[in-house]
Amino acid sequence: MTDRRIFYIEDDRDVAELCSIILTARGYHVETAAAGKDGLKEFKKQKAKKQPFDIAILDYQLPDVDGLEVARSLLKSTPDLPIVLITAKGSERIVAEALSIGVTRYVIKNTMDVYEHLLPEIVKAIQRDAGNQ
Repeated sequence: MTDRRIFYIEDDRDVAELCSIILTARGYHVETAAAGKDGLKEFKKQKAKKQPFDIAILDYQLPDVDGLEVARSLLKSTPDLPIVLITAKGSERIVAEALSIGVTRYVIKNTMDVYEHLLPEIVKAIQRDAGNQ
């Protein structure tokens, strides 16, 4: 079992719940937020309580701000935070911008396989890479 804490900001509650169930079954502690600004507040609150998150997963299209804006804010306060940006609306411009600001991985959510297999493998790889540093 792992004690890694994952924070997932996703406005689709069904998708957030699915991701949470899948990652929790693999031993991760997952918390979610449904909007970018709420997510930033919760992230700061947990960090202040000395319970920081180890990985952030951000949906690109959020109801109040986009995932890139959230990523910028998170990386400003926590530069080494691994961030996975996940979106249904992939574009070369978005991926280039995401990677240039320090996003760790970029994933297009086009099938359920992304949540059942790809995302857990990405989280596992990030955890493994963090252990090697």
